[in-house]
Amino acid sequence: MTKLIGFTGAGGTGKTTIAKMIGNNVPSYVSDLRAVVFGEYSAYGDLFGQTFTDFQDLIKHAQILLENTKMRADDDDQVIAPVERSLIDYAAYALHQEDIEPCFSLYFKDWLEDYVDDCINLANARYGGIVYFPINKFPLNSRGRESKENDADSIIKTDEYIQELLKRIKVPVLWLKSVDPEERIKEILDYF
Repeated sequence: MTKLIGFTGAGGTGKTTIAKMIGNNVPSYVSDLRAVVFGEYSAYGDLFGQTFTDFQDLIKHAQILLENTKMRADDDDQVIAPVERSLIDYAAYALHQEDIEPCFSLYFKDWLEDYVDDCINLANARYGGIVYFPINKFPLNSRGRESKENDADSIIKTDEYIQELLKRIKVPVLWLKSVDPEERIKEILDYF
């Protein structure tokens, strides 16, 4: 049976790179879905209010569908399937929306609490473990297009939310030590 391993970390910390190198990964369609639904150049920080909550709900369900499809496809084998953007990331981005849009929590407080709880509960139920990708050794000023979610302050804040959310995770959590891709893969495979 496939063991889903959720990868979590702020943007640019290597989640997608390592997931693809390990293989059998469950991709995230967050960028593709965002472009289809909200326009090619839309970024997390450009979405507000009900638009943001609708998108977060959509991408969470799309991710679960991808994970279910992957698990069925690999059901006959014992396979590690890295999830390149886990439910923890979605919860952290939702929490970070409060910082981007100060009135967000006032109008969507109940939705936000329920959404974060749902993401944590699903992660605990679905994943065989979590791999945390730290930001401390990565340059924060080389993220491509500038937007509210990929500037250095935003990356640091998202990372803080992820670390806080990881305290609520009941499955095993690996905090990566290395920045070298081959060493990271060895860490992950040895741990799980």
